[in-house]
Amino acid sequence: VYVVWTDLLSDAIAYEKAWPGDETAQFFLLELYRFGYNMDVLDTGKRVLAAINACLTAHPASVICHFGATYFYLSVGPRFTEQAQASLDFLRGAFAPVVNEDVESGYVFLHLYRQDTESARKQIDHYIELFPDSPRAAEFATIKSALGDTIEVVTP
Repeated sequence: VYVVWTDLLSDAIAYEKAWPGDETAQFFLLELYRFGYNMDVLDTGKRVLAAINACLTAHPASVICHFGATYFYLSVGPRFTEQAQASLDFLRGAFAPVVNEDVESGYVFLHLYRQDTESARKQIDHYIELFPDSPRAAEFATIKSALGDTIEVVTP
């Protein structure tokens, strides 16, 4: 997996150099650094943050850049909740009036990371109402039933 990842990263870097500032090129770098971070590749945390910043600075209305940012911010936990919410809010507005399943599930995780039990419960209910047949609906129902008065999130 690492060898394939390094090959893809090399290609993405070359693509971005050939078309500097291209939205797709920046998104590819963002995603590959995010995958590298998930594989614990050295320095990819800093690189993914730089790639997110570059992508959103150059393309503030980019749906793909905001999705990439949201996935990263929510994967690292509570310390990036403000940034995650900004991207989720952008995405919710970008899809309106259509409701996007991934965006709505992102809000569930956002509220859980913030330890906002009441908002998490409401968002889970909202999600299940919108997407009752989704595999996540059953998972979120289980999470909701496990919520007590408080949520304890272990911060890495």
